[in-house]
Amino acid sequence: MALHTGPGAGVSRLVPWLELLSGRLQRPASRREPDSLPATGRRRLLTDVGFGEAGLTELYRGEAHVRDLLPPMIRRFGLDPAWVEQRHMDVFRDLHRTCAVCRVARRCRRAQRARASAAVCGEFCANATPLEELLLEAGA
Repeated sequence: MALHTGPGAGVSRLVPWLELLSGRLQRPASRREPDSLPATGRRRLLTDVGFGEAGLTELYRGEAHVRDLLPPMIRRFGLDPAWVEQRHMDVFRDLHRTCAVCRVARRCRRAQRARASAAVCGEFCANATPLEELLLEAGA
């Protein structure tokens, strides 16, 4: 994997790792796999994404609920997830990271099933403020 520098470089390095981790989540040993990475690969991953050991483990474990919960939450706030990812890659990366380490994923899932409003979701979602700011920028 080539290293990139400049604006958006963090995102370009993060995406391949997230894809790798997403694929690994589908296997039964998914909760142990960050520990199974070779030491060199693990250090490279941590350097590339700017995480410590605990952050990597939390991100890895949260990837499944990010896939299920983040796009609908972005839509709940009146935004298109593809637009956010393409036009605001740095914000999207932060939304993704925040969602991956979220401690209220069950509450989020229940709120989405109940079709709760953005106002209700904003009471517990750590991504509410950046989503509201993006909505203002989008002029919606």
